[in-house]
Amino acid sequence: MKNIYIRTAKKSDVKNILQTFAVWHKSKKQFVDYLAKQDCSESVLIVALTTKNKIVGYANLFWQSRISQHCEQCIPEIVDLNVITEYQRKGIASQTIHYIEQVVLERFFPSIGVAVEPTKEYFPAKQL
Repeated sequence: MKNIYIRTAKKSDVKNILQTFAVWHKSKKQFVDYLAKQDCSESVLIVALTTKNKIVGYANLFWQSRISQHCEQCIPEIVDLNVITEYQRKGIASQTIHYIEQVVLERFFPSIGVAVEPTKEYFPAKQL
């Protein structure tokens, strides 16, 4: 989607994320924890923004997967990839994944893992 850009999150983004995702009942603690893990180089929180700096999506990349098969093979994992409903099906999740691919390549990892919930509401994510 045009007019969307992707970047690594900053602490100042938490308020904007919470405003956008309030309807999904996301907690401040979740994003504070994500950023703390980012500060410790355990993960990277990625945000998708409009040109007006409204955050419309985010994803978290963990360098050490929680999936045992991926963990054993040192495959990083995309966790909690979300795009707010009104911006879904516009390519923002794909743009976010492409950004994550570049981040992963910079660290010389050959692949990325992702787990998708096996429910109807997450079916579009399986198509990515």
